[in-house]
Order: sequence, then C-alpha cells, then structure tokens
Amino acid sequence: MEGLLGSSIDEKNIELAKTLFCLRQDMDVYCLIGVNASKIEANAIGTLFFGHVQKRMIECIVLAICKLYEDEKRNELNSIQGVLNSLSRRTPRPTIEKSSVQDFVRQQGGPCKETDLLKALQATFDQFRNKFSDELNRFKTARDKVIAHSEYQVIIDGLPSFDTMERLFYFGADFYAVVSSSFVGCGPDDIRNRREVKSNFRKLLAKIGVTDIETDMK
Repeated sequence: MEGLLGSSIDEKNIELAKTLFCLRQDMDVYCLIGVNASKIEANAIGTLFFGHVQKRMIECIVLAICKLYEDEKRNELNSIQGVLNSLSRRTPRPTIEKSSVQDFVRQQGGPCKETDLLKALQATFDQFRNKFSDELNRFKTARDKVIAHSEYQVIIDGLPSFDTMERLFYFGADFYAVVSSSFVGCGPDDIRNRREVKSNFRKLLAKIGVTDIETDMK
C-alpha cells in the first residue's frame, strides 16, 4: 500500500489525535474528581482547588468535542470532517487498506454494502453525528455562549452525560486509528488506553489521604 506518511492528511490526523488524547486525559481528571468528591471534601484538603479544576476540565472537554465534530467551512480544520474532506480531495485517490475500514464501518453500523470505502466512511460519520446531533448542539451552545464567549443572561442548564462524552471520544479515537492504519500506512497511537494522567492523579489522591478511590462513573 502506498501510504500518505508525511502528507497533509497525515498531519491533520496527527492533530486530530492530539485533541483526542487531551480529551481523554481531561475526561479522566473530571471523572476522578467527580466520583471521589465526597471523600475529597471529607479530607478538607484542597476542596476549592479540586472544584475549580473540575470546572476547568468540563470547559476543556466541551471545546475538544466541538473541535472533533466541527464542519469545515471557511478554513481547513483538524476535525473528523476535515480529515474526510482531505481524503476526498486527494488526487490520485489514496490507496486503501480495506479490511480496517470495513471493520470500522461494520462496527459503527454504517453502510457495509457501499463499495466506495471513502463514501462508506463519510456515511458512517454522518450517521453517527446525526445520532448525537442534539447532544453535539448542546456542546456547541455551551461553547459559543458561555465558554468561548460570555453572552448576557445566558444559562446552560446541563450538558450531555459522561457516557455520551465517552461515546464521542471512542468514535473519534477509532476513526483516527482507521485513517492511520488504512490510509497513512503506519500503526496508530493507542489513544483509547493512554491513561497516564488518570494513573498519576489517582496516586496523588492517595497521597493526600483519599482512600477507597473510585475510578469510573457508575
């Protein structure tokens, strides 16, 4: 397979991976503080600090999710759609290692009978984004009206669940891996399981006296 290593598609996909990596770490920090909040408060050590960190993490999570699922309009973006657009514009059409793409489309419930694998990838993404359109709009509203800007008298009642955040992360991580292995021609970073920040933060909580540390949302 003639890969795209070093191409603009490779560069975009790497930037996509960086956003995904930061999202995973921010979600882990947010989660650990949330599920251990009562124990952190009981220790009376840095309660206000941890509350502040958790607030900042949710803002970072919202921004990252919006980056991942944003459409390209005027400028080229390192979003999922941005990578798809670059793949579709590539001439000659990129060589595809078919099995990984077919597995991804099948796992995500995309159009398995579509013989044009680029079209199958696009349709799979469109289907997934439509499924979570309401949630993505809520993230975008929070970003536009409260986080990136501060509109007068705007209140965000609530964001989508942590489970939704994880589903959006996992789709993006799997998409990055497919592009890396099937188009770029190199093994992807294991973004799904890169959890060093979570591990280090757990050790820190233990150091300050938090016991029976919970690690996952229930």
